[in-house]
Amino acid sequence: MKYIVFDFNGTILDDAEVTLKCLNKLIVKYLHEDPIDMAAYLEVFDFPVQDYYEKLGFDFEVLDYDLISKEFMDLYESYKDEYQLMDGIIDLLEDVKKKGYETYILSASEKKRLKIQCDELKISGYFKDILGTDNIKGGLKSDIALKFIKDKDPKDGLMIGDTLADLKIAELMGVRCLLLADSHQSKRRLREAHDEVYDSLKEIKECIK
Repeated sequence: MKYIVFDFNGTILDDAEVTLKCLNKLIVKYLHEDPIDMAAYLEVFDFPVQDYYEKLGFDFEVLDYDLISKEFMDLYESYKDEYQLMDGIIDLLEDVKKKGYETYILSASEKKRLKIQCDELKISGYFKDILGTDNIKGGLKSDIALKFIKDKDPKDGLMIGDTLADLKIAELMGVRCLLLADSHQSKRRLREAHDEVYDSLKEIKECIK
């Protein structure tokens, strides 16, 4: 059975602007610096999330990362009316369904919240399973990926994401990877590491047979 593993944030959910808005509130509050713009964000965003916070100047020998994570998620929830589905995602999901693919979500987001978001966005029915982490810290999802791939044939699989972390997960699982540019990481960064980088989900759809 052919299958596609989707990242969530930045691949299914268009939330980069909201993420940046929340991040800038933390930058102003804790670093006492000016907000960064989207271009700068696309160059610094990374996983695990704690690493890119540290690149921005957050000192977690002084600050409590758990509290920062909680504050970020509270801010993120306060903007829930502002994020939406990525342009073209429903067309893509409908297309791969017709082509006979099983679809899954694999995300570093906390699983319970992830399922609530999918229900709110009315997309849960597209996916055979929704796989997330057990916390809100934005860590790596490699353990989930390895557990998932145990009973799958990598030759039948495809990963669709928007970050270098998604590429690493695809490589870990041994599946092909298609990356969406300028969602949470810049096209420049993605292209330096991978050839299959696209500007839209429409372009990605055209690559799936």
